[in-house]
Amino acid sequence: MQGQRQNSGLAACLSLLSVHTSRLCTLWQYCSHTLACMINARTPQTGKLAVHEYQLACLQARAFLKSALRQCTCNALQAGVADSPTGTDSSSSSSSSSSGSSSSSELLSQRVKGNEQLITGQLSNGLRYVLQPNRTPPQRFEAHLEVHAGSVDEREHEQGVAHLVEHVTFLGSKRRESLLGTGARANAYTDFHHTVFHVHAPLTNCITGTPMLPQVLEALAEIAFVPQFLPMRIEKERKAVLAEAQMMNTIEYRIDCQLLTHLHAENNLGCRFPIGKTEQVKAWEHAIVQHFWAKWYFPGNVTLYIVGDLDRPTEEVIRLIEASFGGFPAGSLADHGADVAAAVLERITANGSSSSSSSNGEVSNGNGSSSSNGNGTAAISAA
Repeated sequence: MQGQRQNSGLAACLSLLSVHTSRLCTLWQYCSHTLACMINARTPQTGKLAVHEYQLACLQARAFLKSALRQCTCNALQAGVADSPTGTDSSSSSSSSSSGSSSSSELLSQRVKGNEQLITGQLSNGLRYVLQPNRTPPQRFEAHLEVHAGSVDEREHEQGVAHLVEHVTFLGSKRRESLLGTGARANAYTDFHHTVFHVHAPLTNCITGTPMLPQVLEALAEIAFVPQFLPMRIEKERKAVLAEAQMMNTIEYRIDCQLLTHLHAENNLGCRFPIGKTEQVKAWEHAIVQHFWAKWYFPGNVTLYIVGDLDRPTEEVIRLIEASFGGFPAGSLADHGADVAAAVLERITANGSSSSSSSNGEVSNGNGSSSSNGNGTAAISAA
């Protein structure tokens, strides 16, 4: 019975491989055709176009071959071919298959050993945090705020809105501007699956001499949860996004898009690129931008990462995180109203001021003398 199942599985794999081989030959014929056009081109313009078509055809063929081999391998594993050596009787084949499956089960059941220094937790409103003490480089730390929403979460008429929301929330933050000149560097980017705001800072503000961690956390809290969607800011960032899209529109970028379209034809990775569609970006009303923020920017959909040479115990860092982010209500802030978010931020500011003054003595030898090549300028990039 085991041998019959293997033979039927092999037959199915061979049949599938035959179909894929036929389609692959068609693709390679197209490659040969474009190569001939490239060689026989009579003008530089047609020659350049043929080169681009040839490169695209080769990429499509490689992507299809990779997908076909993966599918055939999966079918072979399901049929039990990979677990059974050829040329053996059914009893040895059965024992080999059972031992292979048991070893696979044992491997899958093993848990990956975590980093003992990694500290994770979650606030009552759902926001998760990850802390990693690291003394290299000394007297510096990084804070990354990850919103688990990117271009794949956009609807058909929202292609590019995640990137625009990133621009508006980040560059519209007054507290982010307060980091300028302190030795900190702030940046942000939008990818397929997430939007990340991050700050690289010294432990001590080189202007005021106060600890930087409370100030950085306040800035990240305002960026994510209390943005100002001013019409002037939205229009300014709309122009910036369109300029960025024009700058990225190269032959290499278009080839990458075509490759992803073929590799991920079954999901949104093949049709939702972070830069979006310029015709949609030009036409959006301001309400669409605010709606995307209201839908995805809430504490339960955010993770905060802090890594560096922290100047205080981890328990105190967690208390600062609670003070900066714990007051925001669970769920979408749009459900609670803008006045709630503003009141929470006002309370955070008051707590942050008292926390900074009480913690100032702990950094008596931190006078902002740590080396930093950042001047506080912020840049935006989309994946």
